[in-house]
Amino acid sequence: MAEDQHPLDLHSLSDAPPTLELVKSSWRKQAYDIAGGGRLFAHIGYTITGKATARSAESIWTFSRPKGVVHRHIEVISQDGQFRADLDLRAWKRGGTIKLGGTSYNIRATGAVSERWRCERDGQELFGVKEIHSLGKGKGAIEITDLGRSDPNIALLLLLTIHANHAADSERAATGAAAGA
Repeated sequence: MAEDQHPLDLHSLSDAPPTLELVKSSWRKQAYDIAGGGRLFAHIGYTITGKATARSAESIWTFSRPKGVVHRHIEVISQDGQFRADLDLRAWKRGGTIKLGGTSYNIRATGAVSERWRCERDGQELFGVKEIHSLGKGKGAIEITDLGRSDPNIALLLLLTIHANHAADSERAATGAAAGA
């Protein structure tokens, strides 16, 4: 199967139920699906270098970041090879801001014990992702608001939020490994 194809049909997030689940789609690979109501809405898979390919019914994007222990930027390239955005991750705040089509979105992590990532536009929440650390397939619960389902950038924003969480986890692991060396 080609790299840019996904074996299942992806449905638009604008038609998603309010509650979705983030599941690890393979025990062998770093790959995750966003699913709910028996349907698949998005997929994100990682290479060993941390580069990600994110897919939704709307498009396919590549997320990459500079190499090194601290990587505070994620570059987003669309399916046609065009630069789409640069997400500035501020590690000390566990989040960042992205501007798409003239609209600014804030992606932030909240909580010390139970982490929840949220995306807001003009101070109103579009969605939240509650991270679940488990050995099972379930890795997170996603709640999408009506405003979120109506946003034209919902798929990219949700996949970027999941990627920002993955990048933050990778950064914490790399910093811990460097400190232990």
